[in-house]
Amino acid sequence: MLAVLPFENLTGDAGQDYFSDGLTEEMIAQLGRLDREHLGVIARTSVMRYKHGQQQLEQIAKELGVQYVLEGSVRRDSDKVRITAQLVQMRDQTRVWARQYDRELSSLLILQGEIAQEIADEIHLALGNDHQRIAVDRTRAVSPSSYETYDLYLKGRYFWNKRTRQGLQQAIEYFQQAVTKDTNYARAYAGLADSYALMTSYGFASPHEFMPKARAAALRALQIDDSLAEAHTSLALITENYDWDWQTAEKEFRRAIELDPNYATAHHWYAEHLTWLGRFPEALRESERARQLDPLSLIIATDYGAILYTAV
Repeated sequence: MLAVLPFENLTGDAGQDYFSDGLTEEMIAQLGRLDREHLGVIARTSVMRYKHGQQQLEQIAKELGVQYVLEGSVRRDSDKVRITAQLVQMRDQTRVWARQYDRELSSLLILQGEIAQEIADEIHLALGNDHQRIAVDRTRAVSPSSYETYDLYLKGRYFWNKRTRQGLQQAIEYFQQAVTKDTNYARAYAGLADSYALMTSYGFASPHEFMPKARAAALRALQIDDSLAEAHTSLALITENYDWDWQTAEKEFRRAIELDPNYATAHHWYAEHLTWLGRFPEALRESERARQLDPLSLIIATDYGAILYTAV
């Protein structure tokens, strides 16, 4: 297991937190796709608890149950970015890889893939020659048409993760701007679907108004990229909570997990789905996997307890 700790924002401007947080989330996503059979990556919810924290790496690794930790920092000027990153093997707390990158902002998308590939190569060496070399999918890393579109996407995810009415409303605005700039950016459509869906799930908006919008965004994301696990998970939630179509919801959850076994939200929501169907052993397995991937998530832990209670 590997944890990507929050990249430190060295700009001196707290308003740029969305950028460093977005880079953290992107590295989690990139590394989570590297070797799903041998490498699990801790979800954003758990690692963000260590932002601005003073915990020692040894303590963090113990709490998260990981063998590797990636930490770094980011400094952003008007048109340039400097990123430092280092990979630490926690068994003996040795630094196995470290680099500093100075790039134009316009090449940030390619740089993320470059960092992920170098980390993958180091982990490949640690796993030994019995494992096939991991290759980063660079085409997915550079999917938006411009850095400006990607920047809007990062802002959308930053506010989506706040899970408040105002945060979700702001997320919708940023995701909408992103898809307006790039009508073929599937991840921005998936973010839009997530935002509309949670607005109704949390009782912030009418499902009759927002769920059709969520569905349209999820279907558009899948039309562009049918391999996007987030979009399949969004569609599963919509068909489950709005259509009461349990068969289609299960198919979408299972497809999302097949595409990205490291996506904790898919395991979490699928566990809830299985609980409502009375399939408790399966629900507990999925919930336990969600806990492994996101060990400090309060909602995942709470729902795990709810499944145990319901199963009695």
